[in-house]
Amino acid sequence: MVSQMVSHSVYLLIALVAIAMILYTFSSYRENIEKVSMTSNLNLIADTVKLEILKLYSSSEESGKIEIPLQSDLGGKPFIVKLSQGEVTVELDNFQVKKQVFINANLDGMSYLPASLVLSNSGGVKTISLVSS
Repeated sequence: MVSQMVSHSVYLLIALVAIAMILYTFSSYRENIEKVSMTSNLNLIADTVKLEILKLYSSSEESGKIEIPLQSDLGGKPFIVKLSQGEVTVELDNFQVKKQVFINANLDGMSYLPASLVLSNSGGVKTISLVSS
């Protein structure tokens, strides 16, 4: 009788451990999916900003302004776009994506969306700034 109770207790313990491991695996899997999803969304935003910079830079205009055609938040949270020398950075919470932009122009500015890119030419040096709309 006692050995039967011990046997059932061991089986119950093994079942509880197995259930805990399965739940942990699903939780970990869900977190990984969220990270991949967030990173891919930020990559898409950074690529769009980069494309708009290249369009503005390649135009024959001496100055100009382009509105960035993106939504102002991602999953209800606002993200920030930063331009620095040769680089576009998009940040949201603990996630950050950087894209290189190889153009002969100064990049500067930091803003939440909606924002615009402004091209100016001063003394033969092109500058593209990010400004809030």
